[in-house]
Amino acid sequence: MNDVEPMYFTEPIPNDTISVRSDMSEEWDKKIQDAFIEIGKDEEGHQIISDIYSHEGYVVSQDSNFDIVREYAEQVGQ
Repeated sequence: MNDVEPMYFTEPIPNDTISVRSDMSEEWDKKIQDAFIEIGKDEEGHQIISDIYSHEGYVVSQDSNFDIVREYAEQVGQ
């Protein structure tokens, strides 16, 4: 692996998401969002998501955070 030299480093890109259906009610959307955020704040919950998914916690995101992914996809013709 020491013989590998990166050709290019991208800007930081978002990683995994937790997504819900677009037709889900705002009430349930918020409940799920809050539950995952709280799991990440709880010591035992944090350990579980770290061990299983290598996640450190969860935050609310915006679709615009994924613009960089769209830009890179366009650059490679996707």
